[in-house]
Amino acid sequence: MSEKNWSKEFLEYEDFIANHENYRGLPITKTESGKYNWIATAQSEIGKKRKAWAEKKGEELGILNNTDGFYAKVMLAVHPTKTKPCQICGKSMWLFYYYPNAPLAKSFKKEFDYDCGVYESIYDICRNLKEKGISEKQIIDFLKAKFKLEDDYSDIETLICHCELKCRGGISKMLGPGAMSNFPDRYDGFHTYNRCCRASEDKGRSRENLKTYGKDRRAYEYFSGGNIRAADKFMNSKFFAGKSADHIIPVSLGGVHDSRFLKPMPTGDNSSKRDRLSKEDVLKAIEIEKKFGQNAVSWFAFILWDYLKSNADNFSQKDFENFRVCLKQNMTNFLNILCKIKNSKNGIDFISTVLIKPKMKYFEIDYDFREDGSYSEKERHITERASKEFERIKRISLDSLDEYKSKENRNLNADFSSSEENKIAEICKCTNSENFDLVFSLLKDLMNEIQKRELESFKNQKSSG
Repeated sequence: MSEKNWSKEFLEYEDFIANHENYRGLPITKTESGKYNWIATAQSEIGKKRKAWAEKKGEELGILNNTDGFYAKVMLAVHPTKTKPCQICGKSMWLFYYYPNAPLAKSFKKEFDYDCGVYESIYDICRNLKEKGISEKQIIDFLKAKFKLEDDYSDIETLICHCELKCRGGISKMLGPGAMSNFPDRYDGFHTYNRCCRASEDKGRSRENLKTYGKDRRAYEYFSGGNIRAADKFMNSKFFAGKSADHIIPVSLGGVHDSRFLKPMPTGDNSSKRDRLSKEDVLKAIEIEKKFGQNAVSWFAFILWDYLKSNADNFSQKDFENFRVCLKQNMTNFLNILCKIKNSKNGIDFISTVLIKPKMKYFEIDYDFREDGSYSEKERHITERASKEFERIKRISLDSLDEYKSKENRNLNADFSSSEENKIAEICKCTNSENFDLVFSLLKDLMNEIQKRELESFKNQKSSG
């Protein structure tokens, strides 16, 4: 697979940042050709050293290391210019939340007949509006209404500072940053793509995909358990106004996509949390399980979850991090198996019939939610669009397996034993008979075997210190 071209401006920026005093001691290496190894996974040795550096730097700066947005705050604080060029096009953008998202851009067009350019910050837009003859008072009144601010502001600059803080804190979604935080994966702590090129370069953030974020694609891509429709609707309910929906147990680790296991979180914190596993969240998930009788994880992670539930009270933070890797590896193995099944005869029919179609029962009813994610059910009017939901889920789920198999930056690869490889081949062969009950039984047995092996590996690692 060919490597993407990096803009001249970004290569110069790499050299500037890597040699800047603010980053003294933050580890980075070079390739034999002299190119910076800008990207490093969180679980690599250099990734761990970067996190340790940021934790020490945060302590020096007085930034408390007890929030999910800690690394983002540290890396923004140390950044010398607060702007960075895009890896693709080379255009520089602010790292602050200065850029109008679609709803605000639409409001500027409606109110002032002004089209916001992709590189225009809120400061640029306000300056251009004033040049068009729009008074400062009109602009201030407009922004106050949009950002629901009640204080009096004598100047636009002060008002914009309050708007930016509100968006950075996840209270409003009207503005976004020029580049999202991404530490320790990126040396400077920010995505190499700026917002100008992210939709075209990052396929997960394409405009088509972003339109479906109200229906959480990850639940389909990870074949999550739980009431997926209730979760989708709850995420878009009044309980998440101005907030992002956080899965208490990340779906990428096997957590269910279910309204009862979602909690509101500031958008910036949710982005920073990613797939981290904390004692607080595990204990919260256990409490919810007891309250509602709903599993916190999907069927293919039951054994690992049972062990975690029984030992969470005695886990150190390092234990939680190592167990997160264990859950991640289990998910990687599961998706790799599904990729192989999909490519076998009748494999698509098996996945569609056994793993996807049973979820459609959740789409036959509607829900009234309570604050804790529980709900009462009510009759649903099935429209033509709603009747096509199964095909949509099926398409996303099956397409995601192809995308997963070809993804170039996956951190973990499958780690099957020879015995497990033989059992995968047997499962794929059994799809020929269309005895899907047998295939599913074999698949569950195999996932149990894999979980037990991963668990033994974790225990050995823990005992060795």
